[in-house]
Parts: sequence; C-alpha cells; structure tokens
Amino acid sequence: MVNEILKTFDKDRNHVGVATREEVHRISYWHEAFHCWFVSKENDVDYIYLQIRSDLKKDYPNLLDITAAGTSVTILWKCPQVNKRKFMTL
Repeated sequence: MVNEILKTFDKDRNHVGVATREEVHRISYWHEAFHCWFVSKENDVDYIYLQIRSDLKKDYPNLLDITAAGTSVTILWKCPQVNKRKFMTL
C-alpha cells in the first residue's frame, strides 16, 4: 500500500507542511480528515449507526467504528449534496 502524503497544520489551523500518513498518526500531527456519521431518530430515540471493522484491517480490526472516515477530503468538493458551509464550520 502506498503511504499517503497529508497536509499538516498547527493548533490554529495554519498549514505548516506535509507528512506521511504513518508519521502523522505516530507523531499525532493535526491533519485533514473526514468522518461521516449516520444518525437517525425513531420514536423519540436517537441512534448512531456503527459497523464492525474488518478483521483484515491493520488498525483496530473487529472493533466498532463509525460509518466512514478517511484522510482526504478532496472528493467532498466534487459532491453537490455536501453542504460545504456547514462542513467548514465543523
């Protein structure tokens, strides 16, 4: 697997450089990430949908996880359904 190169940021969200995905997580650099949570409300009960990670995953196999997550947000800007203004404030 090719190691991704990610933008890194300081605590004030200023771009400060780039690092590999492995380095970003090992050193705990701030970096771009995307998390997608599916939620619903049924009969006045709130639900968060989770999934069990594959046993083939390198990190945290067979554990509960959110619906989707990743380190690249580029695809979002090509998706007309994304409310970009709300996305930027998260």
